[in-house]
Amino acid sequence: MEALLDAAAVRAGRRVIDVGTGPGTVAAAALARGAEVVAVDAEPSMLDAARPGAGTAAGGRA
Repeated sequence: MEALLDAAAVRAGRRVIDVGTGPGTVAAAALARGAEVVAVDAEPSMLDAARPGAGTAAGGRA
């Protein structure tokens, strides 16, 4: 995961869109680095699954 985020230069202040976020693993990792993240998924249940991790990584802003 870290190699992917490094390759995309994900850091504080960057904007990231996670398309097909699934459980939100990449979105949460980008949030933990301080990026602004929008996560989308065609399956509503995946967004429901991703929200708790996003809230934790973003300090509760999911």
